[in-house]
Amino acid sequence: MRAFRLTDHRWTPVDEPTPTAGPGEVLVKVKAASLNHRDVLIRAGNYAAQPTPGVIPLSDGAGEVVALGDDVTRFAVGDRVVGAFLPGWTTQPVPTSGEQYSIDVDGWLAEHRVIPEEALAAIPTGVDDETAATLPCAATTAWVALHGVGEGDVVLTQGTGGVSLFVVQLAVARGARVVATTSTAPKADLLATLGAEVINRVTTPDWPSEVWTRFGGAHRVIEVGAGLTRSLSALRPFGEVALVAPSREEVRTSAIFRTRATLRSLAVGNRLELEAVAAEVARLNLRPVIDGVFDFEDAENAHARQTEDDRVGKIVIRVG
Repeated sequence: MRAFRLTDHRWTPVDEPTPTAGPGEVLVKVKAASLNHRDVLIRAGNYAAQPTPGVIPLSDGAGEVVALGDDVTRFAVGDRVVGAFLPGWTTQPVPTSGEQYSIDVDGWLAEHRVIPEEALAAIPTGVDDETAATLPCAATTAWVALHGVGEGDVVLTQGTGGVSLFVVQLAVARGARVVATTSTAPKADLLATLGAEVINRVTTPDWPSEVWTRFGGAHRVIEVGAGLTRSLSALRPFGEVALVAPSREEVRTSAIFRTRATLRSLAVGNRLELEAVAAEVARLNLRPVIDGVFDFEDAENAHARQTEDDRVGKIVIRVG
C-alpha cells in the first residue's frame, strides 16, 4: 500500500505491505482524510507531544471496511466508517489512554489502516466520504462546544477555521443567533451566507462592545485562542465560554467573577459524540465548508494550503 510517513519534518511517500487486522480490529480502505491545524504543528515539531519518527500523519479519516479480525461484532465488510479523533477514546467522558494518531499511533494518510473496531463510527447514509473525513476533530469539537445551546441563544464564534465554521452551521440549525467575528470582507461574506451576523474585527476593534450593543451579550462564546479577556467581555452574566484552545494570555480571575461566567475546556470528543454529530450532519444534509480537495499524490500541496492565511474551511485529501 502507499502511505506517507513523517520524517525530518516532511511527509515522505512510502510503499509497504498492507497490514492485517488482528482480534477486535478491522482493515479499512481509506477513502478520504482531512487536515487540522494540529497536523501543521506536529510536522513542524511545535506540538505539545513529539511524534514517533516515521509515524503516519493525520488524525481524521474515513473509508470502507474490507477485512475483519477475529471477534469483530460492530462492523461487516463493506461498511463505511469514520475514525474517532483519539483511538482509545470511545465512550468514556474523558480519555483514559494517552495514545494519539500521528503521535504514537499511525494516522490516516495511507491507503489502508488497521483500526480497533471500538475506535470507529458508522458513516450515516447520505454523508459522503469527504464530508465524513472532516468530522472527527472540527465537527465533534463544535458539537461538544455547543452542548446545551438552543433556539434564541446568542452564540459568538471567532474566525473561519474548521471548528468555527461548524459552530456556525450547527448553531444556526438549532435556531441560535450566531455572531461571528472576522477580519476580511470575503470571509465576512461567507459567514453571512452560512447564517451568521458578522462583526469585522478590523473596522470594529472594540467588538465585545458591539456584541453587547447589538445582541445584549453572548450566552455562549466559542474561544479558539483568539483572546479570553475579550471573550469574557462579550459574555452576558452567567454565560459560558467554551475553551477550544488554550488562551495566549493571562486572565485575572476577577474578569470571570464579574459576569459569573462558566469556563469549560474541551478536548474534541469521544466516539459517541462523533456518532451524534455525524447523525446531525446527515439529518441536516449539512455540507461542510471545504477549501480544497487534493489527490493523495498531492498531499504536500494540501499541507501547504493548510498553512496559508487565506484558507477558509477544511482541507481534504482524496485517498482511494
